[in-house]
Amino acid sequence: MPAQITEYRCLLISPSDVEEERAAVADAVSEWNAHVGKALQIRVELVRWETHATPQLGGRPQELLNRQIVDECDLGIAVFWKRMGTPTGCHASGSVEEIRELLGRGCEVLVYFCERPVDRKEAVSEQYRDVTAFREEIRTEGVLGTFVNKQELKSQVTLHLTKVLADLHLARGGAAMKVPSAGSFVQTSPTPDVHVRIAHVIGLGGTLRRDSEDYICVTVENRSPVPVYISQIALSLVKENRHLLPMTDVITGQPPGSRIEPGDAYSFYMDPEKILLGHQLTPKDFLCVKVADKVGRTWETGIEDTREVLRSALDAVTGS
Repeated sequence: MPAQITEYRCLLISPSDVEEERAAVADAVSEWNAHVGKALQIRVELVRWETHATPQLGGRPQELLNRQIVDECDLGIAVFWKRMGTPTGCHASGSVEEIRELLGRGCEVLVYFCERPVDRKEAVSEQYRDVTAFREEIRTEGVLGTFVNKQELKSQVTLHLTKVLADLHLARGGAAMKVPSAGSFVQTSPTPDVHVRIAHVIGLGGTLRRDSEDYICVTVENRSPVPVYISQIALSLVKENRHLLPMTDVITGQPPGSRIEPGDAYSFYMDPEKILLGHQLTPKDFLCVKVADKVGRTWETGIEDTREVLRSALDAVTGS
């Protein structure tokens, strides 16, 4: 029997200066539909003015667009960089009006701001000042997303979409996601879509112990429709069957491991000085960081990414 698919309409909102980012969002939604959405029996239709609007006369242009495409959407994704767009007569731009229309109906809107540098001329332009002012205005209404490149944006959209759609589906009367017990997890859940990233970070404004301290941060993102139970983090070495097993997070003092809800992420911090100098190892001695769940499934970072991060952290702690 064919599966019954629930469809939600997501409005893609942006000015004209983020064409590549719009394509990245479209890719993220397409991949989400193919993997996570398939498991949830949910499909997201990405609504864009260039594909869903039709020529029409008889009213204010943005108002006509609102009737055609905005009013029928269930959620939105908005992307800004250095342009705000054209004022509509009611709001600073069509993008702002679309966000306000959706929020006014109680819809969720994921708003992302690009943090790539702009040149001096653009930085003092009226358009960029308007974007900055809107960012400060909307910051008081919730949590904003930020990104530097389209790959980072795509990763965030894929991650956040899982949680928003799962919550929306439940609120609209859909079936709640069944959370399996640890004992039956492998039999009852789809294969989790988990991504592991490694980064060299420096103290984050007092969040970590010292603002100037260097850390190796492993982040585990759960893009699945089910929780994931991470139980172990290991650094795999080139020498066969050798691993380093960090015992505790150097920030929290807690052992590695966490239940990660759909759409959430878990970060684990390590001391590069202990990992590298303490064991007299170089970045070339490492293959990857491997993360395992309670039933033995594993996910890992790429070799080049791992070595590059370790190389950067080692240079920082040795002053090279």
